[in-house]
Amino acid sequence: MKKLWFGAVICASLLVIHSTGYAQESVKVVGKASTSVAPDTFLIRFGFEQRGISASKLKTVVDGQTTALTNYARSLGVAAEQIKSSQLSVHIRYPNPNERVNQVYAPAPQAKSTIVKTEVATTKAPMTQVEFVVSRTVEINLTNLRDYDKLLDNSVKIGATRIDPVQSLTRDNEEVYQALLKQAVANARSKAQTLVDSAGGKLGRVIALEELSHFQARPRMMAAESARFHQSYSGSDTLSAEVSVHFAIEH
Repeated sequence: MKKLWFGAVICASLLVIHSTGYAQESVKVVGKASTSVAPDTFLIRFGFEQRGISASKLKTVVDGQTTALTNYARSLGVAAEQIKSSQLSVHIRYPNPNERVNQVYAPAPQAKSTIVKTEVATTKAPMTQVEFVVSRTVEINLTNLRDYDKLLDNSVKIGATRIDPVQSLTRDNEEVYQALLKQAVANARSKAQTLVDSAGGKLGRVIALEELSHFQARPRMMAAESARFHQSYSGSDTLSAEVSVHFAIEH
């Protein structure tokens, strides 16, 4: 069970507001709640790139590499919908003309040498050695971080040329945050009750309620390396909710 803890009072003050023509005593407090959330989804991107003079042959190699990685991920139990392969990317590199610079030096009275003539010769040879760069990216969503180390080693053996840092996510963060908001309101009411009881009053209705925190599901970059060096760990994130509640005071 996830443990929730509540922050201390940031501010609590007696305020006087005007409502329907008469002054009313009130109290405004801030309530907090937070919990540790362990990520349950891990996104990894693998890049495959080949260079050469035959685009069709390069495509065959890249397709074979991405298929091999996809099949290996499926053998680890990764569902097909959790594997995404980007469209093939092909870049063409044209060779630059061969330039040769000829310089002629002549002796000078007060210097070792002086350039008196410069010639630039350009060879316009037929561009027969056009180079192609063929690449594709494979995205894999894992629910078991232990599989990452296996994927890492296998992708290197297959021929991956780029492996991006792992991004960790929690799929049910929104539900957890909504629960924390309720706990934060309860925390605010408890603190307001303590203040009003100390002042000899009675806690009344809620006059105003404001959400101070803001939830945004953001991926977190994490370090993970091959099992040959050390085991990868996911760690945990802290999710917090904060509200401001304005209560009326009755006598």
